[in-house]
Order: sequence, then structure tokens, then C-alpha cells
Amino acid sequence: MRASYSTPPQPPATPAVSLHPSVYPNFWGVTSPFIIHGMPSHFHEPFVRHDVIMTVSHLRKTSLAVAVVGSSMVSMALPVFAPTATASPTLSVTAKATLSDGAGPDVQVRVNGVDQGRFTVNSTDYTVYKIPLTADLKSTDSVDLFFGNDAMNQTGDRNLWVRSISGGNGVDLSINNAIVDAGNTWETATDGANTSTTTGAVWGNAAIRWNVPTTPAASSDKKPAAATGTPYLPTNTAAYWAYQKETDPDKKRAYYNIGYTPSVAWYDGVSSDADARLKKLLDRAKAANQVAQIALYGIPHRDCGSLSSGGHETPGNYRAWIDRVSAMVGDQTVMVIVEPDAISYCGKAEIRKERAPLLTYVGQKFQANNPNAALYIHAGSGQLNQESAADAVIDGGIKYMRGFAMNVSSSGTTPVEEAWAEQFVKTLEAKGVAGKHYVVDTSRNGVALQPDSNPGGKFLTCNNSTAAVGTRPTSNTTGAHADAYVWAKPVGESDGVCHPGDPEAGKFFPDLALKVVENGVKAGTIEYWEAP
Repeated sequence: MRASYSTPPQPPATPAVSLHPSVYPNFWGVTSPFIIHGMPSHFHEPFVRHDVIMTVSHLRKTSLAVAVVGSSMVSMALPVFAPTATASPTLSVTAKATLSDGAGPDVQVRVNGVDQGRFTVNSTDYTVYKIPLTADLKSTDSVDLFFGNDAMNQTGDRNLWVRSISGGNGVDLSINNAIVDAGNTWETATDGANTSTTTGAVWGNAAIRWNVPTTPAASSDKKPAAATGTPYLPTNTAAYWAYQKETDPDKKRAYYNIGYTPSVAWYDGVSSDADARLKKLLDRAKAANQVAQIALYGIPHRDCGSLSSGGHETPGNYRAWIDRVSAMVGDQTVMVIVEPDAISYCGKAEIRKERAPLLTYVGQKFQANNPNAALYIHAGSGQLNQESAADAVIDGGIKYMRGFAMNVSSSGTTPVEEAWAEQFVKTLEAKGVAGKHYVVDTSRNGVALQPDSNPGGKFLTCNNSTAAVGTRPTSNTTGAHADAYVWAKPVGESDGVCHPGDPEAGKFFPDLALKVVENGVKAGTIEYWEAP
């Protein structure tokens, strides 16, 4: 049964606890696809620390990881598939390069160690290169791409980017296992020396072995239980507790209307009791046969040092936390919003290097271990460039998730957000990521904000008293690919010190809470529930 609210849900008898989010400005940085970087072998520490990385999450249409670092290569074991076409077998590689001495990377192709031919990538724009194969590829085959003419001098740095690969009569390939290893010849690049078993990225002349799930099946058009089930009502929100204490009847009614509307609970996994608090929420939701809605908000360099800065100190700590969260969720039905605003990458290439593999790790971990969890990576809001946003979420592993979240803690109206999201589904499909769906944060999108409506605020949506609550959480949506509307931003909680005198992020802001509810009622996006 699809859940929507015309009367308030009943809270549990005892309160749960969650962290408090704040609003995040949407901004975009440089987008960079899957990079294979060539450098002379005498470059060591400075290169390892500061240069560009490759991640499996940068893969596009086919999910075959190809990574070369310096004179390096990647080896793939292919999943089982049954080609049915009768055309001559070919391997199609979509790649681009940067040049040195006017020339790009020479790429050698081998299948099971047998040389299939070579091609040179001299285009700085993505171009499809076709290589004839001696036979159709089989599930026991491995494919190697070897880049061996690494160079860097005053004329440029020779690098190779691979966006997608397909082969075997046009059948797309996908990763089962990828090996990246430095070497000056194909033999030394595949000798197994200097490899690593950590999930992450390749920095310079380094080595890594990546165990990656096979390409996930396309998302079902049927809405998941995580979207259609009854959302659990957290009783730790600021509005819920403000209602309990308030004596003024108008304020009490306003606080009741937001405190008793289910909202997403945010966790960063940093505090010492974070796991216990999340476990308590999950247990109570499960006992009530309801859907826990959570946001993961612990990525390193969170909020890029802005009002909600924080997160885990290292990628290793973050992955360990994701492992724990996944273990706690198990087979429970859960909606997960993945790292609001993380795919801005703070506009920095080095942040993108670190963060894209971490986001991908979230998707892979939950896909492998949590069959009833629906994950939605935050894609931003409806004013963003579609191509940049698509590259960002693809880098962040959306292929392993149900889809994406729109408008988290922002104010884009539902028609605007859905129109953008429906086009975004097509944009992703054109890039080889099909079947994605989305949720929209309607917590304060009841009216379109005017550009000059927040004088003195740090940004338009930051504690804007002209905003209005939007449609209450429901799976009765209008967008063809929309799974649900959610209140991802707990209403009434401050975004931070947006104006002089505002409460800190996560603290209750009584005047703001009262105004956004009143504005929502005036706009007709909600009707008052009368407080008991």
C-alpha cells in the first residue's frame, strides 16, 4: 500500500535519536571522467600525492574497468553472457587523451594474453576505436589494455581516458575483477607484482586490484517497498520536542504539523554513540513494520568546510563506517539518501579523486548485502547542468543504486524538480546508465523563492522565512520515474548562522518553523492537522 498522510502517524512510545543536518548550497566543480595517467617511472612521492586518479566508478556504458597508470594495464574477467549477433566480433573502446610531442597513447589489446592489435588515441575528445577480435569473447576470457608509451615533457603529459568498452559482437562487457599494475611491458604489467586488495583508486605509478560486483540488473519500474511503505516517524527531531514543550496554541499547532510528519534521519557515524543511535532507529522502525528513512552524511571534507563541515577524517574510516551501517541494515526495508551535496566534489580534482570511489563503495556495499535497501545519491537541484550532474553521479556509482535524490534541503518546486529529473533519467540513459528513479525532497519547496527573498542570508535557501513546507511524504507522485516525495530536511531546524543571531546548524529555530508552516498552509501545499 502506498503511504500518504492525511492524518498524522502515531509516534513510538520512546524517542530515538539522530543527527541534525543543515542546508547545503548546490555547487558544481570540475568534472573528470575515468583517467589513466602516464608518468615516467622516476616520479614517485610528489606524483602519488598530488596527481589525478582513476576509479572504477568512472566507468560509463559498459562497466568494464580499464585503468593504466604510467606504463600500466587493467585485466578483467568477464561475466557470463551469450552473444546472439552474427557480425564479426570487435572490441569498441571509447577513449580520449592528452598528448605529448603531438602524439597520444599507443594501446595494445590482448585477450587471454593473445595480441589482438593496437590503436593510438590522438583525439582530445571521446572517440570510438574499433579493434577486430579473432573470436567472440567468452565468460572465461580476460581482456587487457596496455598503455606503454608514457611520456611527459615540455610539450605535454600523455594521459589516457577510457569511458566505455564493448565487445563480442557488440555485447557490452562488465567487470568481475580488475588488476592495475605498473610495468614497462605487457609481461611486467601483468606479472602480479605490486598489487593491492584495497578498494579505492590508483595514484600514479601504483598498483591495485579491485573486486567489483558484476553489472547490476536494470532497476525495476515497480516502486520498491522502501518508497511505498509507511515511513517511520523519528521522535528525536527538534520540532517533535518543541511541540511537547510549547504552550502557545499557534506555535504548538505549527510544531505538531512538522514534528509529527515523518522526516529523514541523518547520521554521520563520527560520534562515539552514532552506531547505537542508528541501530535504535532501525530496530524501532522494524518493530513497527515501517520504513526507516536515513541520510548518510559522513563523507570526508563534508560540506566543503561550510556551515555543516565535518565527516570522517580518512577514507578508510568512512568505508569502515559504511560496512557497519550495511551490517546493521541487513535485509531490512530502508530508504537511504547518499551524502547530500557530496558530488559537488567541492570543485576540486583532488576531492573528486578521493570521494568518487567512496560513494561508489556505498552503492556496491549495499547492493551486495542489503536487498531491501533503496539508495538514492543526491544529484542536486533542477537548475544544474545535466551533463555535469550526470558525469558526477556516474563517477559516484549511481549504477549500483536505485537512483538519485532531488532538491535535498533546497527549495525547488516539485514541478520544476520533476521536470529536470525526468530529463535527467534520459541523460543518464544516453550515457549508458538506464532504469534510474528518484525521490524529491518536498520539505520546504511549497513556493518558488524569489531571488531577493532572503536579504542578508548566506544563500537563498539558508533559513529563508518566505519558504513554505511542501507536500507531505507520499509515494503518490506525478513524475513517471519518481518513487516518492520525502521530507529529507527536518523542518524547523536551522541551516546554521545564515543571518546574524540565527541558531547554529541543527538547532531548533522557532520563528522559522512557524513561518514555513503558515506559508505552506497559505500556499495550499498542506492542511493543518489540529494538535490533540
